[in-house]
Amino acid sequence: EAPPGEAMEQESLAHVLQDDAKGIYLTHIPGVFSLHAVKVKTGVSYSGTIRDPGGWVHITRAADPRREMVIERLSRDTVRFLVAPTSLTHVVGFSFETSTGCFTLRARELPSGHHPRIHLNGYGPIVKKFPVIFCGNGPHVRIEWQGPLPPLKRPSARQAHG
Repeated sequence: EAPPGEAMEQESLAHVLQDDAKGIYLTHIPGVFSLHAVKVKTGVSYSGTIRDPGGWVHITRAADPRREMVIERLSRDTVRFLVAPTSLTHVVGFSFETSTGCFTLRARELPSGHHPRIHLNGYGPIVKKFPVIFCGNGPHVRIEWQGPLPPLKRPSARQAHG
């Protein structure tokens, strides 16, 4: 049996490691993104939307033999997801491509309602504001924008027809 101080240290380290694993994992191979999550605590899930405004989002892989996720197409350019991992032995997620190679992510950790930690390329950058725009960059995912989206500049009638 470990001495009390060592036992507390091990328990504390386990808690830190478990807390670090929470969140959404995003990866990219040229042309395809993947979004995954792992079970850290019973009842924790992740919900959100992936959007490529004016383009399209195509799901390329969404095998779900244990029924741990739901993917719903809201429109050509928007997909809603719920990922709810139930096992410590595997990750749950799906792969997708977008017409522009970028996408806007809005996400929440449930049941808390907080924004989830985002793990990119094996590390967790600080994402403080949502929505977040991500783009693929070779084998990596990079953050392009955080926070309220700027208004779209639409051409005036004169510019469009002039």
